[in-house]
Amino acid sequence: MMPVVQQKKLIVYRVDDGKRGLANTNAGNILGVLNHLEFCEDRMIAAGEYLSIFEVEFDGCFGNYVSLVRGRLKVEDNLEQKVGISEKEGSIWYSFPEQARWNSRKLSSIPLSTIFDYLKQKGADPAVVPGNTQARMIEEYLFSISSSFTGNSS
Repeated sequence: MMPVVQQKKLIVYRVDDGKRGLANTNAGNILGVLNHLEFCEDRMIAAGEYLSIFEVEFDGCFGNYVSLVRGRLKVEDNLEQKVGISEKEGSIWYSFPEQARWNSRKLSSIPLSTIFDYLKQKGADPAVVPGNTQARMIEEYLFSISSSFTGNSS
């Protein structure tokens, strides 16, 4: 008899065009997404215009994080058959290779401009307010829209 594997659910976020799924992409928790946006801004790299929110279900076993750029693996990474994870100072990033066993459901795509307008209304200047405070405020905003948009993203 095969052992029953308890499925784990995550809520993950990614900056994109609002049209894509998660196959061969990276996503993260809110703080991870904010750090990604800062990275892109510092290097004048274009980022997407939407915050897409996904519910992911998988076997709960993480592999190594791999960087997937434009749906392709960076040369130095080895593709895993698992959802990858990387954590640093509260930021969490996930990789979703299409060969790994996971399922996702897009919950929503919200224009980043809407989220940044909300932060401005709350007096959260990104140049002054720490990222973890911004992340908490964004989670509060998303929860005010729908409780299904936030949850266990670790």
